[in-house]
Amino acid sequence: MSTLDSLSMPALARRAAFGIALALGTCFGPAAHAAENSAAAVAQKPAKPQLLLLATYHMANPGLDVVKQQADDILSPRRQQELEALVADLAGFKPTVVAVEELPRNEAKLKQRYADWRAGKAPLGRGEIEQIGFRLLQGMGGPDEWQMRAINWNGMPPGELKAYNYEEWAEARGQTARLQAIRARSQAESDERYLVLHAQGLRAFLQLINSAECMAASHARYFEYATLADDEWGAGANWVGHWMTRNLRMFGKLRELAQPGARVLLIVGSGHAKLLSEYARESGVFEVVDTQAWLKAKP
Repeated sequence: MSTLDSLSMPALARRAAFGIALALGTCFGPAAHAAENSAAAVAQKPAKPQLLLLATYHMANPGLDVVKQQADDILSPRRQQELEALVADLAGFKPTVVAVEELPRNEAKLKQRYADWRAGKAPLGRGEIEQIGFRLLQGMGGPDEWQMRAINWNGMPPGELKAYNYEEWAEARGQTARLQAIRARSQAESDERYLVLHAQGLRAFLQLINSAECMAASHARYFEYATLADDEWGAGANWVGHWMTRNLRMFGKLRELAQPGARVLLIVGSGHAKLLSEYARESGVFEVVDTQAWLKAKP
């Protein structure tokens, strides 16, 4: 509901009812005691499951995103040392489950890769799921050491793909230069951020891309892509809508982990971070933990 709807009929009715109650003085009678009892019951409710959302870049650098990252080799001695220190600090959150950006149908393969790594049969892969997620699992222990859940969703949108093809729309409408300008701005922003990775290191880079300012700036670009549309062919808007649908589907899997006492650590590509954190807060399902507090180096 938008702010313009804040004075809807149900809201006005509730306000009127409350005003009548005050006029009749009922707030000083039995209703007041009922409200006190209700407040006490709310205070006794168990705490919400906690969510620590770690936005990251794709460390294996598959080059599948529109904006190309300028990352170096995550297996270099420098990055490996940084990762070990980072994971040691994140482990202080004491996660009960690690959620990752992988399709659920591939979870069995992940589990096997983890078992092979633990048995010394295979090295860690380059991706963040293994570099961060597997290392976290190793330290979690418990009766069932496998406490990783895949929450990704990347299904096809409904209808014909042409309805979402903003590149084809831009070419057909003579708007290719505008599309290129949007991409150029996104790439320039990304390149500037990766300078932090090379100059200041992995932790400083993760602090940057997990900042509210950086997430908002990245998210704003989607609204530019949404303008690559018209009344007859809403390609850009359709594509952005499907992107948001994907994140809603991912959140649907994430909320399955919201069990009493759960402490969920989500490792996800930075493009998803703003939407997923908003869904987690606005749904009321999770208590969203301050990621920056866990990215600070511990003394």
